[in-house]
Amino acid sequence: MKTLFVSAARYALPRLLALGAFSFPHATQAQQETPVTLETPTAETVRIRIQNPAQQRGSVQVVSVQTGQLLFKEQYAAPAYGHRFDFRNLAAGRYALVVRVGKDCYRYTVQVAPAAADLPLVVRAVKTRQSKEMLASAAQ
Repeated sequence: MKTLFVSAARYALPRLLALGAFSFPHATQAQQETPVTLETPTAETVRIRIQNPAQQRGSVQVVSVQTGQLLFKEQYAAPAYGHRFDFRNLAAGRYALVVRVGKDCYRYTVQVAPAAADLPLVVRAVKTRQSKEMLASAAQ
């Protein structure tokens, strides 16, 4: 009986986590507002929007996790930035979407399924690193 539960949990948990990536706000979003917003308007695209009212220097990168190849890099310092990424023609695998806003860094993983699978992209927030000043002001 215990083996069956462990086996079922091993297969069900990743699927539940993948579904929950879009259903529930991430813990970092619940505690404070993030300047980065991601949407998946189609099964193959990701739209990113960044609110940057202080006009801090920032950058957006897309990197293949498997090869480390830099696929996209753009810098900005405008009060708002937006870009739509099309993952349709990329090989199946994981890609890192790394966003820097001033001293803060936001990292997302985009999982691209094989073309024959006909599955939508899965986007997850992996890590958020914020400056100590930002964390101190959020705690007050």
